[in-house]
Amino acid sequence: MAITIKDIAKEAGVSFQAVSAALNDTPGIRLSPEKREMIREIAARLGYRRNFGYNLMHNKPTNTAAIVISTPFMAQEERNRTLSLLLMERFHEMQIATYFFDRMTQSPEENLKHIRELLGRGVEAFIFIGCPIGHLEIQKELKKFHRTMVSFDGSSFERNLRHNASAARKEIISILREKVGEKFKVLLLEGARSPFFPNALQELYPDSDIEDIWQQKVIYMPKISWEGDLAAMLFTNAYTAVEKLLKAEPEIRGFCFSNDAQALGAAAYLSTHGFTIGKDVFVAGFNADLSVRMQTAPIITAALPYSKVVDILIRESYSKEAFSDEIKWDVIYGNTMLRSMSEK
Repeated sequence: MAITIKDIAKEAGVSFQAVSAALNDTPGIRLSPEKREMIREIAARLGYRRNFGYNLMHNKPTNTAAIVISTPFMAQEERNRTLSLLLMERFHEMQIATYFFDRMTQSPEENLKHIRELLGRGVEAFIFIGCPIGHLEIQKELKKFHRTMVSFDGSSFERNLRHNASAARKEIISILREKVGEKFKVLLLEGARSPFFPNALQELYPDSDIEDIWQQKVIYMPKISWEGDLAAMLFTNAYTAVEKLLKAEPEIRGFCFSNDAQALGAAAYLSTHGFTIGKDVFVAGFNADLSVRMQTAPIITAALPYSKVVDILIRESYSKEAFSDEIKWDVIYGNTMLRSMSEK
């Protein structure tokens, strides 16, 4: 049974009006500081918690946070689901109620409406994974209502924790070069050219023009639909691309992809066509998805140090101080940590 003000009053030997005055810092009530403190201690010992609706109506702390996935695509990525679950577990340990919201859209008006709905539910702190459409208006709205926020991988927000994917990509490609020399290719979806691969390749080939390196090392795979089972489509996409690539360039022995679903598709093709992964050929992905970690065939990938990310995001979600920082990935080969980028 929930503890009430009357229970506290009975334990303290005072009126329930006195308890209300002590817990709500009501001015003008004759109550000594010592008595107020005694009442608060009794309330804490008995486990008294204010009614959520009361707190919301009276602009009191609600101990409520929101984790917002900024795009439908990001909501499908295992790393973002894993991070969200770990954040919710930590908030639960802290006795903070948490909303998980993964229905942001391509409409800035709709997204702002969603944030206003969360504000109406009493959310005090926001963690954004990625940067939603209309982020400037969202940021303005949160400031207007004196809410705190931090983003992960949402560089357009003022308070943001970045991740250095370029350094991890460089490390992965370096490992492929150690294994197969120049007999490797980077396989990307058609039209994909995030800064991570160009930056990594430019650092690895500092004396070459990036466009020349791009033409030599990058193979484009056909575009896919982002609707439906994304992981399955990426798997099939890479399976077919490796088959086509080896027919054109049978000497290739290293295959680098932007995610683990594609790496698994490549590994499936290679394994069923007489290659031994980790010996004859080498495959690299990104994100350290569970399916890759459980593979018997060793795949090179990169993993976020989730505990560090969670620690920082939880801490910063309730702060208004200026904040910008960067987290580094760990590079993994099969189930073995090869290099911790944070130790570099």
